[in-house]
Amino acid sequence: RLLQPVTSVMWSPVPSAAPATDLRRVAALLLHTGLPGVPVADDSGEVLGFVSRTDLLRALATDPPLDLWG
Repeated sequence: RLLQPVTSVMWSPVPSAAPATDLRRVAALLLHTGLPGVPVADDSGEVLGFVSRTDLLRALATDPPLDLWG
């Protein structure tokens, strides 16, 4: 199983987000695909970064600050 080529398990085209994509859209994409995150690419396709589920949870919990006990 480990000898199979990467092309047999890769996603193509790769789901990605633009820098200005709303976080809710990224969250919906992750829910729909089951992926743990997506690359962020500019208009030319150059990868600028990666947004993970953890990044989304961090953004949700800190902006605005979440009052966990209130």
